[in-house]
Amino acid sequence: AGVQGGEVRIVGACRGPGSFTGIRVGLAAAQGLARGWGIHAVGVDAFEAWGRWAGDGGPWLVLLPLGRQDWTGALVDGSGKVAWGPSRGERGRLQEEAPGQRPVVGPAESGGPKRHGGLAGAVAALAPGRGAEPVPGYGADPAALGRVGRV
Repeated sequence: AGVQGGEVRIVGACRGPGSFTGIRVGLAAAQGLARGWGIHAVGVDAFEAWGRWAGDGGPWLVLLPLGRQDWTGALVDGSGKVAWGPSRGERGRLQEEAPGQRPVVGPAESGGPKRHGGLAGAVAALAPGRGAEPVPGYGADPAALGRVGRV
């Protein structure tokens, strides 16, 4: 990303909803990097981050895949505040249940991985307001990841 460890002031990671294994890995990596750099790691809600990423003009229907035709969805405004949900079910049912016709955002609708730099920016924008909110531990060895963070 073109930055050195000493330039980073806080590490943000998604705390869900999402893939169980992906969230575990992301949170453990955030803990390890933060420990190695001597800074705080914070967890950011995925709905809040997608709402911030989508920006003004919402509320947005954020749909996140959980796997095997299972989805979770919530109506989220541009500041990340959840107005409805979260709810879980088939994608079409969630779109029908959400109040009003809303634009849909989420990993499948938002231009794919090339545009997700904006999502990282939303997480970065949300993280400083979290202060020292701890990232929960999920079994990985943060001390080992901390040693990687010092490399």
